[in-house]
Amino acid sequence: MATWDEVRAACAPVLADLERTHPGGARFERDTGAFPVPAEGWLRDTRTGTGTGLFLVDGTPLEQVLDATEKLQEAAFDVVWGAWPECPEHPRGHPLTVEARDAAAVWVCDRSGRVVARVGELPG
Repeated sequence: MATWDEVRAACAPVLADLERTHPGGARFERDTGAFPVPAEGWLRDTRTGTGTGLFLVDGTPLEQVLDATEKLQEAAFDVVWGAWPECPEHPRGHPLTVEARDAAAVWVCDRSGRVVARVGELPG
């Protein structure tokens, strides 16, 4: 099980992207034991209070960022009520995917293969 510092470090880039593109829509919380299912962290919808728990894979920091990004991207669907983040090349077409390129986690259009931004640097 990852420490809270490891969880926060792995989630920070994608959470920055989510906040930049949907300000105030979600918050990430440490599991205090008050939730019915234990997790290493929770992405909570600020409107409804519902949340999705997150566990990180064991691995390198990059592997953990990739894992956290994929999991939080899936959880963000309920927060933003649709696919996130939207591909700028194909509006309302599909979300971006996350990949490792040159030892960094990046957002990629899965149709063109073009890198849109590093995870954590997605334009608002």
